[in-house]
Formats: sequence, C-alpha cells, structure tokens
Amino acid sequence: MKLSVLALALTIGILWGLSMGGVALLAVIVPGYASGFLALMASIYPGISQTGSWLNVAVCAAYGLVDGLLFGALIGWVYNVMVDKVARR
Repeated sequence: MKLSVLALALTIGILWGLSMGGVALLAVIVPGYASGFLALMASIYPGISQTGSWLNVAVCAAYGLVDGLLFGALIGWVYNVMVDKVARR
C-alpha cells in the first residue's frame, strides 16, 4: 500500500512547525525555557535566536513547517519507491 506523499508531507510539516513554534512560544512565556534546544536550532537554521521574542516564534514555526514539508515528502517518496521494489519480488 502506497502513502500519499502530500498528506505525509503536510502532516509532518504542520507537526514540526507547531513543535518548533510551541517551544519558541514557551521561551517567550518562560525566559530560559529550552535554551539548549533553541541553541541547537539556531546552529542549524539561520535567523533563529535563543532570545524569547515573537519574531523568533514565527521564524521557528516557518522553518519547522518548510523543513517538515520537505523531509515528509522525501520520506513518503522513499517509502513508495521501497514498496514498489518489494512488491515486484
């Protein structure tokens, strides 16, 4: 059974965007929250900072959405390719 690449990409993109945005939002509400996680994300994604700001929440959510969409589509595509190869046996 094949996966819908679009559905998987949207699901992973939305969940990762909400996760990153949620952590950044908690850092605005509780200063110092998840500073290690935000430092790691800042080393991967340009524009993210460890400071708790509303702009950082938006940037984190946007990066999470785009990154999740891309990797979700890649995972779905690879899965479908493997399903085809296994089904031919």
